[in-house]
Amino acid sequence: MNTPLEKRFEAVVLSAHNWVQKNRQLAATAAGVFVAVSFIVYFSVSRHSMGVIRASEKFSSAQGMYSQGMTDRAKDLFGEVIAQYPSSAPATHARMLLAEIKLAEGDSAGAHLLARAVYERGKPRTLRPFGLYLSVLALDLKGDSAAAIAEADFFAGKYPDHFLTPRVYEKLGMIYEKSAMKDDARRIYERMAVLYPGSSWSARAAARISALGSAVEKK
Repeated sequence: MNTPLEKRFEAVVLSAHNWVQKNRQLAATAAGVFVAVSFIVYFSVSRHSMGVIRASEKFSSAQGMYSQGMTDRAKDLFGEVIAQYPSSAPATHARMLLAEIKLAEGDSAGAHLLARAVYERGKPRTLRPFGLYLSVLALDLKGDSAAAIAEADFFAGKYPDHFLTPRVYEKLGMIYEKSAMKDDARRIYERMAVLYPGSSWSARAAARISALGSAVEKK
């Protein structure tokens, strides 16, 4: 003997069967639409996956060339990865390495543009702090101390526990020094010493504080 739940389920199935029998054309159309949509979704996912694979292969080739000193060819391939697969993870890695190359070449504007792209829409998101750090370096190279200081302060506030943060603090202190803002530089180094006690960063901060003191005494 069927339970009430089984009877209800049987009634639903029977009702659906009767509807299909009475509306064969509409049911066939709905089934066709479902198959078509399923195919489109499958095709899109497959195409995306193939694109990521191709982007990864091209990025690996470019990385290999870069490591072997074939910088110009590597730059071209990194650019192709970015242009052809702009939203992929390999494109984010390509932007990072290309930004580093441009920094080494003295192209601060190009490096900053790439670095900001990594920070704003990099994949995976864990790479975004690296983009912000590269942006600080690019702005410092450009000689825009005010913007570099603002970017470094923003980094420290947004990523207080990131392993790059002490490096950002040190860079910030150096920018203050170059800008003849000795008191601000000392304040940053003192913060480093407090935040990273017993570490190499604390020792480096102490050395800079000592150097600033010596500079003041010589005057």
